[in-house]
Amino acid sequence: REGIDGIVIQDLLSGGPAEASGKIQKGDRIVEVDGQSVEGFSFHRVLEIMKGQEGSHTTLGLIRQINHKPQKVHVE
Repeated sequence: REGIDGIVIQDLLSGGPAEASGKIQKGDRIVEVDGQSVEGFSFHRVLEIMKGQEGSHTTLGLIRQINHKPQKVHVE
């Protein structure tokens, strides 16, 4: 979901790589893709950056609200 706070994970695709990793949660905010800041980018632009060739890996930088404090989580 694209909003005032950036790109926020609203749901995970059942059986998809994000769900399988167990490291991405609903409510996480995407702030980096492969070390590149995506602050202010549109949802479609972030998807474009995240797409890779089959079998490739993407590293996401996420902000997660834990006890009302943001925590940066890196997942591959």
